[in-house]
Amino acid sequence: MTNAMLRDIFAECNQKYFGGTIPRCDIRFMEKSTKLGEFYVSFNGWKPHIRINCDPSAVGLKVWPEWFLRETVLHEMVHAYITLVLKEHDSHPHGKIFHRVVRQLRKEHGVNTYVNPMAALHRKSWNPFTHLGDLIAGLLFRHLL
Repeated sequence: MTNAMLRDIFAECNQKYFGGTIPRCDIRFMEKSTKLGEFYVSFNGWKPHIRINCDPSAVGLKVWPEWFLRETVLHEMVHAYITLVLKEHDSHPHGKIFHRVVRQLRKEHGVNTYVNPMAALHRKSWNPFTHLGDLIAGLLFRHLL
C-alpha cells in the first residue's frame, strides 16, 4: 500500500458515500503508532490531515488487508465529514454525531462502518486456528487506544 493508494481510497469514498463534500485532506501513512488512524486539522493554514498507521505489526498482522485499510480510511472520513462539512463538534470522538453519521452510511449505502475498526477486523477474518494471535493482539491493542 502506498500514500497514492490511500488518496485513491479517499477520493472514491468521498464521492461514493459523501457526495464529494469532504474537502481534500492530506492523507498518508504515519510512522509506527498505537493508533490505527487519526483525523486532525492543523490551524496553520487550516489544512485537514488523515493519518493511517503503516505498521500492521502493531496489531499482530504482517500486512493490512485492503478492506481493512478502506474501513479505517472511511472511519477517519466520518470524523472529517463531521468537522469539515457538518461543522459540528461531538461531545466525544465517537459520540452521538459520529454514531448518527455511521447509521446514515449504513442505511443509505449498506456500509457497515465500525466505531472500532478492530471489531471489523475480527468479525470479517476471525478464525480460531489461523487468527488467534491477531485476536489476542487486537484485544491488547484496544486497551492502548
